[in-house]
Amino acid sequence: MPQVLPEVRDIVQQKKRGVLFVMFGELTIKLRLHEPVSEGDAELDLFDVWDEWETTPNRMKVLKSLDELGISWQQCYGGDVYIDVPYDASLPAYQKLAALLEFVDGSRIFPDVQFCYMPFESKYGSGE
Repeated sequence: MPQVLPEVRDIVQQKKRGVLFVMFGELTIKLRLHEPVSEGDAELDLFDVWDEWETTPNRMKVLKSLDELGISWQQCYGGDVYIDVPYDASLPAYQKLAALLEFVDGSRIFPDVQFCYMPFESKYGSGE
């Protein structure tokens, strides 16, 4: 039986709070952040890189580290990974997570891994 994967916004609606998640794939991240991406003369879109997350070099490293840190996560549609830690910088679990994914200045440690937050109030999280 095929596995049904939720989208991050489905988890936001279920939890009724903002959630943390990770996107994988350098081109995928740029496109989802609305940065233009081209390969040669062709401009790419998300359809062109839809499975890039599967071959992202640092994906397995991040997932293994989450397991080692005891941080629960869930695979989502499109390769995103929901991380079951509240967005609260005072929590030790959040601090460990942030140290895994970001430098102190907030920039990415891995160029093909983007640490994200989707607030409940967003048009995607609130069900609008």
